[in-house]
Amino acid sequence: LYEFQVDDIAYFTIQMPHGYKLGTDIYAHIHWTPGARGSAENGKFVGWKIDYSWASINGNFGPMATLDLKDACDGTNHKHQMTPDVVIDGHTSPFGISSMLICNVKRTGTGADDDWVGTASGSLPMILEIDFHYEISTVGSRGISTK
Repeated sequence: LYEFQVDDIAYFTIQMPHGYKLGTDIYAHIHWTPGARGSAENGKFVGWKIDYSWASINGNFGPMATLDLKDACDGTNHKHQMTPDVVIDGHTSPFGISSMLICNVKRTGTGADDDWVGTASGSLPMILEIDFHYEISTVGSRGISTK
């Protein structure tokens, strides 16, 4: 699992599947665990930001947009927790099939969104995975780059 100190960052990319319904929003959330610090961090918030830029094939990646995610530790050691969903706008500038998102995830420490106390390895929140949900219009596409 990936332990996250304040200001730690990880980079990743995703390709939208061919079944993605063009022109619809994407919903993102983070699955995480407090590890052995669940009871000690009860009620404390962990804040993450996902920065992303989205482009279709032959399109240009624009400036990164930022999503703010936070969740409160519920006081249970080693519990699988999940942040609430945040929305990535897919309808203002519709993207095609096989469009790509370049992304990073980082833990923030502004005090308002992250007041986790533990700072040493073994006492940090850990990301299990980042999850994207999307609407499906077809099982796949009829062509390599067309619906």
